[in-house]
Amino acid sequence: MHNGGMRTGGLDVEIVEGLGPRREEAERQALDAGFHLPLSHTLAWAQSREASEALLLVLKDGNHGCRGVIALERARSRALPGHDLLRARRVGSAIAADAHAAAANALFALAHTLPRVLRVSVELFERDADRRASLALAMADVGFRTSPVPRSYVETLTLDLTPDENILFEQLRPKTRRDIRAAAKHGLEVRPVTDAALAPRLDELARETMARTNGPYHPHDWPALIALSMRHSERARIVGLFRGAASDASALVAFSVGYGHGDHGEYNVAASTRAIDVRVPLAYVLLWDLVVWAKRWGASWFDLGGVTRSRLGDDDALGGISDFKRYFSKERVSVGEEWVLEPRPARAGLANVLSAGAAWLSGVRPRA
Repeated sequence: MHNGGMRTGGLDVEIVEGLGPRREEAERQALDAGFHLPLSHTLAWAQSREASEALLLVLKDGNHGCRGVIALERARSRALPGHDLLRARRVGSAIAADAHAAAANALFALAHTLPRVLRVSVELFERDADRRASLALAMADVGFRTSPVPRSYVETLTLDLTPDENILFEQLRPKTRRDIRAAAKHGLEVRPVTDAALAPRLDELARETMARTNGPYHPHDWPALIALSMRHSERARIVGLFRGAASDASALVAFSVGYGHGDHGEYNVAASTRAIDVRVPLAYVLLWDLVVWAKRWGASWFDLGGVTRSRLGDDDALGGISDFKRYFSKERVSVGEEWVLEPRPARAGLANVLSAGAAWLSGVRPRA
């Protein structure tokens, strides 16, 4: 692995490849400069995903002071072998406001410098509307376009974590407080998932839950995520709901995953089984556990992981989930946009055609 660099927008841009000591040092410099690093920008995240081809763009001023970082993950294109796809998640909080243009230019230059890049996807995440608009304008100025189907959510519900824990709880609706307390009354216990032997059960519950909403299931590396939560408890938490004191796989009836992004926590994944002999809401106590977890490690707000405008009974499988989240907060804010750049349009177009053809064939085979 080697490090490269460029200069754009009055800033020096260092390209840190791989997960060596320089990556760790760059992360420390960003934290020392006061930036809130999303989990996806951390070395811990890259290591948990075995992302040996991870990239980090480090923006520096003339005094070598850090003006921001952008973490990218490189994946191989399945449609066009030998080509790469770059993805940057949750971009925003780790870039200084006066470095937005330089960041966009650096992404543009990187895409054209690396000869095999088909697409760069940049998922903006910024709840400050002015900062998000500034980032979006910088992306548009260098040729990025908005994605018609963003992979991440564009709106979410947020919860202010600055009040005392007891006050936070009392601010919830009476029904929400009752549902949080109900689990213990029925002999269910809330405990962190720390045993990698429970990974198959996590996968089973996640698949069952996605089947209920008719959504696509994206496999997780559960052993790696459990290990991440054990090594970096302020960055990830997997909390489970168990039948009594038992800790075997059959005792686990629900779980939720929370991520820590420096200044805020995120409700990321949740799953449960319907094959349980007690009638009690399972998700409320787990979400409340993650809210308390985020507050205790210093988060100032909590992201409930996206919301739709539909409700239970609407023609949207996520309507009921959005209703559930609204029991914790009604503060809906726009946070996300996805911007895409295809530096080699002809090759990207070919890959899109091949990918669409493969998707069509996969749909034809089951019908046949």
